[in-house]
Amino acid sequence: MYFQKAFEGRNQFWRYAVTVILVIILSQVIGSVPVLLVYLFRGLASGVPSSAANPLDFASWGINPNAGLLLLIFPFAMGLLGLWIGIRFVHNKPFKAVLTGYENVRMNRILQGFFLWFLLMGVSLIIHLLVEKEKFVLQFSPVLFLQLILVAFLFLPLQTSFEEILFRGYFMQGFGLIFRNRWLPLILTSLIFGLLHFFNPEVKEFGFWLTMPQYIGWGLFLGLLVVLDGGLELPLGIHAANNIFISLFVTHKSSALQTPSLFRVSSINPVYDMAEFFLMTLFFLFLAQWLYRWKTWRKLTETF
Repeated sequence: MYFQKAFEGRNQFWRYAVTVILVIILSQVIGSVPVLLVYLFRGLASGVPSSAANPLDFASWGINPNAGLLLLIFPFAMGLLGLWIGIRFVHNKPFKAVLTGYENVRMNRILQGFFLWFLLMGVSLIIHLLVEKEKFVLQFSPVLFLQLILVAFLFLPLQTSFEEILFRGYFMQGFGLIFRNRWLPLILTSLIFGLLHFFNPEVKEFGFWLTMPQYIGWGLFLGLLVVLDGGLELPLGIHAANNIFISLFVTHKSSALQTPSLFRVSSINPVYDMAEFFLMTLFFLFLAQWLYRWKTWRKLTETF
């Protein structure tokens, strides 16, 4: 049902081109103005931090890290606005057509995805604290942490929702119209999603071959949920839970999310993290299969 929703509205190629250009202008041009102005004026006022520093670490610029997080979220919010305008007025289709294959968006699925993944990450963090507690440094600051809770829960979902709706929604349905199957859109959107994270600081720190499998694997995992569950609801909840949890509880010098989290990790083993990530995704898939009684995985190879 979800891929059939792609046929709604008007779907000529030029409409996709116009929408993508609109998203790029709003997110990467207009949406980047505030952070560029901050970098410019703070750099002139206090000097540019060392080139080895993480450019996303706003504290190194003397900026409240929660304000910095808002600056980073703003381009995604603008991109989400551009995507909404494109879908509603360029494609002339209801926005929910890229969100779900059902009559209405299943809010219960979003919440279930959020809480299940949040719980899994909590269990993972507890295990890490028990096994390698020497790597964790408590950096609790009551005022900053309270601000972070508000920013994370109110605004981070704008960033994660934009990525999910763009890649697992808009692009996946668009590729579905071209190829008339599900497996090729799943692979293509996962590759594009992963490669667009090439400039994240984690890639520079740990290398392409240790980080890209996780980004591409993240896309495959969430895309597979879309195919099997018939909508974006689970990925919307999971992606929000993932980024909110990381921002609240753990950060690292090379993390893309530099926040006043509860803990700061002194070192990371990317091989262990990659293995843990794939185990968590497999566990979630089996859990979701049992919870939602998915009848078949043959949807991946069916044409429409």
